[in-house]
Amino acid sequence: MNGTKWMCLVCVMVCFAVVRAEEPEAIYKKGTAVYKSDPAAAFGFFLKAAEAGHVSAMTGAGYCLETGTGTAVDYAKAIEWYEKAAQQNSLKACEGLARIYASCDDPQFHDGEKAVKFASVVARGNPRDAEAHSLLAGAYVRNKEFRKAGAIARRALGAVTIKHEQKQRLLDLRMGKPHPSEASDVWIFQAAEKGSAWAMATLGRRHEDKQGKMYDLAKARFWYEKAALLDVAVAQYRLGVMYAKGIGVGEDKEKAFALLKSAFGQGCEEARLPLAEMYAEGAGVERDYREALKLYEGAAADGDQLAAKKAKDLKRFEDLFDKLENGSGESLYERGREYQTDRDGGKDVERALLCYQAAARQGFDKAMSALGGWYEYGYDGTRDLEKALHWYREAAAVGSGKAAMHAAGSASEIYAAGDDVSLHDGEQALKYARMYERMLTSSSYRYLANHYMAMAYARNGEFNDAVRCEEQAIRLYERTTSSGAYLSTLNMCLRLFEQGKPYVKSMPTRSVASSSNPLFAEAYQYYSGKGVSRNYRKALSLFLKAYESEKYSRTAYYIALMYSVGYGKVDKDIGQALAWYEKALAFDDGRYSAYAARQLGEIYSIYPESSYGNGALAVKYALIYESKMSERYATDNKKASGSIKIDYRISANLAMAYARNGQFDIAIEYQKKAIKLLDAQHENEGRKELKERLELYKQGQPFTRSGKEN
Repeated sequence: MNGTKWMCLVCVMVCFAVVRAEEPEAIYKKGTAVYKSDPAAAFGFFLKAAEAGHVSAMTGAGYCLETGTGTAVDYAKAIEWYEKAAQQNSLKACEGLARIYASCDDPQFHDGEKAVKFASVVARGNPRDAEAHSLLAGAYVRNKEFRKAGAIARRALGAVTIKHEQKQRLLDLRMGKPHPSEASDVWIFQAAEKGSAWAMATLGRRHEDKQGKMYDLAKARFWYEKAALLDVAVAQYRLGVMYAKGIGVGEDKEKAFALLKSAFGQGCEEARLPLAEMYAEGAGVERDYREALKLYEGAAADGDQLAAKKAKDLKRFEDLFDKLENGSGESLYERGREYQTDRDGGKDVERALLCYQAAARQGFDKAMSALGGWYEYGYDGTRDLEKALHWYREAAAVGSGKAAMHAAGSASEIYAAGDDVSLHDGEQALKYARMYERMLTSSSYRYLANHYMAMAYARNGEFNDAVRCEEQAIRLYERTTSSGAYLSTLNMCLRLFEQGKPYVKSMPTRSVASSSNPLFAEAYQYYSGKGVSRNYRKALSLFLKAYESEKYSRTAYYIALMYSVGYGKVDKDIGQALAWYEKALAFDDGRYSAYAARQLGEIYSIYPESSYGNGALAVKYALIYESKMSERYATDNKKASGSIKIDYRISANLAMAYARNGQFDIAIEYQKKAIKLLDAQHENEGRKELKERLELYKQGQPFTRSGKEN
């Protein structure tokens, strides 16, 4: 009996042991059963089974902790469970460890060597699995072994059937982009140095865009160049825009076009609109209106409103495409003249402009000269003396007849006496006045040659020569011309030169502010007090309405200026001023966007840090201003990096910005340059203030509103 009882007891104990041995598996299965419906309960079951030694449960608990499924994300605890399972040869656990070490969103857990170690185990165990290949490539990327990562990604792309998202990840990994892309700053810099195309492009973008001390256009270009050589589309796009606009680099339209075309060909949609504009303008490529229209319409189909407007505008001239693309320079010029003059009681200035532009791009000097006059006098309602100068210079350079001669004279006059004082340049005025004189074919224009020389000498500060030439101009005019219509102007100039003053040509009242927008013209009248009583509040109200009806940099600039100064009864509001200056800068369409950059740089430089002071932003905008103004002062638009006249104010603004940013050595050098430039221009006004600021910078102090200027 006792023996029977003993045997029963042994059987019960064995059965109990069997139940206990099976219990972790049962608990794990409970977890898998409720994983989707109740993740928190599933995590509890996995954890309980894992503590009892169940390997799959260890992996399940690790995955929940890694992904935040049913519990909070905890990479450290996930690693503990994965490592316990990996010690018992779990491939799933190795996969989890490789994922965390290679691509979790917390860089402190990244470990390239461990990622490679565990991913290699997974890849060996799953030789035909695309995810295993992707995981190993990602591990090599995290370990900065980009050649190995690229080789694995290429093999996987070529040999394994994969889903679209897996293919994209492999393409990213092939160019050294971790997945996900979280990475420490140190990793990104080291990765760029070791050949990661993605890291190169990322550094370039940070140096171009970041509002911190990393802002450096030269370094942005450096990293973009390296990434572009490795066919990184976004780097090619951004570098292309820099070359197209001359931002931080000399303008190079052909290089810009090649980069943008390559970027768009690789699927970079951002490159489509600037590429369309280059085709439309014939910049860096033969003008192709059809290709431009195709690109505009493609962008419009994706919801781009600007592209839709440009496509609509261009489509109106579709019947002209053949003539514009295939017509001779002379035929296009003559057709432009027909469109510009009355035809059945009307004009078609838009078609005239297109014809002149097409003829000018063929090198036809008459069309170039006509374009110079177009932009100087604003035949389509707007004036642009920069564009006028460009085409006058081009005509003078390629031609030898009357068109080239008059273009040289007009260029000289703008440089010497144009109403845009930022374009004044005595040396250039003399250069083109002498060119006009050399091209003379008729004695009836000799008086004009002397007049151009007189204005140029006056602008260059050589007033004795100016008086001599103007007196000769008057004698020749009286001798060769029966009409005395121009004599009063010549005599007025002579009086100015005798007083040691240069002449500035005034434009007709209709050209005030160079805008066809009647709201802007009315606003400017109240702003300037020309013809009406000055009323700044009314001017601001009208400027705001003008901007709503026609968004333009000049309008935004004047609105910003009124807020920044607080004219009359307009409340000063620096926050509003900054916002409007940014709008003016965004147009990137001439001197007012450049002036906006200057004002932004000054505000961020001179205000205390407690309000608007920001050294990094001050430097950013001062550099943009320098780039834009350098391009304006370039003697040859095709060689913008060559001989450039830099105004002392540009150097002074850079000095002020670098001082605000704490870079006093750079600030001192720029301030010395500003003083030297001022001395070379024989200007006394402002020299004392520049020297006072130089002393501040030497003492390690920025020039701010809370500083010495008060």
